[in-house]
Amino acid sequence: MKNRNVNRWAFEQFERQYRELLRLKKTASSKNLKTIDDTIDILYELIYEVSDISSEPLNSRIFSEIMSLKKIRPFLPFTRKFSQDIDFYIRDRYVYFPKISDDDLFAIIYDFYKETLDKDMFRVVKGMIKRHDRYVHMDRLMDNNFCPFALFLPYYRKTHIFLDRKKTVFDISNMAHEYGHVLQYLMNFDPVYLSDDMFFAEIVSTFFELLSLDYLKQYGEFSSASIQRQADIYMEYCDYSNLIGVDYLLLSHWKNLRGRERQKVKELETILEDYLRTRGLISYDLEGLLNLDLPASFAYVLSYLFAIELFEYYKKDRDYALFLLKCLIDIDLSVSNEEYFKNLLGLGLKPEENLNQYKKHILEPKSVIF
Repeated sequence: MKNRNVNRWAFEQFERQYRELLRLKKTASSKNLKTIDDTIDILYELIYEVSDISSEPLNSRIFSEIMSLKKIRPFLPFTRKFSQDIDFYIRDRYVYFPKISDDDLFAIIYDFYKETLDKDMFRVVKGMIKRHDRYVHMDRLMDNNFCPFALFLPYYRKTHIFLDRKKTVFDISNMAHEYGHVLQYLMNFDPVYLSDDMFFAEIVSTFFELLSLDYLKQYGEFSSASIQRQADIYMEYCDYSNLIGVDYLLLSHWKNLRGRERQKVKELETILEDYLRTRGLISYDLEGLLNLDLPASFAYVLSYLFAIELFEYYKKDRDYALFLLKCLIDIDLSVSNEEYFKNLLGLGLKPEENLNQYKKHILEPKSVIF
């Protein structure tokens, strides 16, 4: 069975590695066994597991969603201000973006990371960027709605990036995002980092995504598209944050409803439509809301708010911001979300503290930190 998200060459490569690890496991020392097992699990999910939650019974999907939202609940207050900021100004969506080759794309990424990082941190990702021909997959990806992702194989200490080029500024900012994952994987990795329950896994990658867009603003041919993308990201996550609140409200109410499933669905749909209509948002039915997988999006929303804080530190003091970045990467990934959150606060990173400053920054096109 071939995973729909990888091309034939990538599938064959990863399957060879998977078979190799199964053989190595038989004679591995106790020191290497855990790393081998972790890598086997990652490869198995990539190669063989293709989940389709939409085929599950509605009640089962609702129960899973409620359990996920229960984990999110302690952190929802920290996104309240952001989710209410839905009047954010968006510029014209259609902006010029020049055609760039794959070689140009990686040249830009290389220069961006070289200028952004100190020498020690740049050395961590330098080789992975230079060998993009081996570790970045951009051709014949099998899913039309493909989302870029980075895959770390701890036994081999290598990261593979999958990205379907859009021929827009997304290519650069998405690539910068994924190499942010590469940096964190290589500096500190734990399998829990890949868990859906890890709410802070996107901070480092999102920080570099935001930073890359500011980096591009200094070049005339990329400036308009970068300015637009910065604003779009703000609104996208603002909308997601608002919808997560809607999701939480509705599914909390679900437990109080009585009657047959059909009656419950009908009542929830009515509540949902009224709730969204009063807020000027697009209306979703219950199943459409579940299909958005909003609990998974929460990690991106919360990480975005912390990435903004790190970005604002970078504006003021590059060296100190990089020091904070290293401290953030060094946080033990196996701790609970609550403990991880306390560690972030201990570094002086507080969600929404500098949100207004960042909003002002992206509304002023001439404001560039490079």
